[in-house]
Amino acid sequence: MHPYATDSHEREQITFGLAVISVAIALGLSRCLAAAHLTIPSWFGGPSTMGIFGIAYKTFDMSLWRQGWVRRTGLVKVAVLDGNWRGHVRSSFDQHSKEHEVSVRI
Repeated sequence: MHPYATDSHEREQITFGLAVISVAIALGLSRCLAAAHLTIPSWFGGPSTMGIFGIAYKTFDMSLWRQGWVRRTGLVKVAVLDGNWRGHVRSSFDQHSKEHEVSVRI
């Protein structure tokens, strides 16, 4: 999750939070199934905490962390850099004698 954010504790906090939420969801699903007297085939298993965690982690990593409402909570402080960027650079190749226009799409 966001390898450029190595100086932040966000990864540990987010991973721990997702794990706690996954346990709660798995427990809730299990209790709901028991209350509804539904049985799951033995080959399927039950609501897997690791399966729920995997889905939550992938969802968070692929898109959720970029959402404004998630960022407003203060849990995620990593900058969202995607978009079109324009600017100028000076290169040591020409002894910094002139600016070169650049355009980057992330």
